[in-house]
Amino acid sequence: MMLTVTVGTSVGATPLPGPEALAREAGEQLLDGTTRDGLVIARLSDGGEAVLDGGDPRYWRGAFVQNGHLVGLALYAPDGSALTGRQGADMLRAVRDRIRDLSPS
Repeated sequence: MMLTVTVGTSVGATPLPGPEALAREAGEQLLDGTTRDGLVIARLSDGGEAVLDGGDPRYWRGAFVQNGHLVGLALYAPDGSALTGRQGADMLRAVRDRIRDLSPS
């Protein structure tokens, strides 16, 4: 698996993008998505194989706000991995939780 974390500039009062917006920005079809507890996640249809050798085409993107900054997540998994399904969403939630736990208040 490969997971990337990108931290953007301050977002102020800008709302989080929805799963549809994450898919649109990636230029991919949305397979599944949700917004819960300040984390938006989207499972996308294609593109994972271009990032990870032997990767599954499906991959996850996520976003949340931490200390006023937009944090973007992407999870790429091997072809057929359980991480391309619900386990991938769970992994993004766990990463978000860990980042929050380790960030200053």
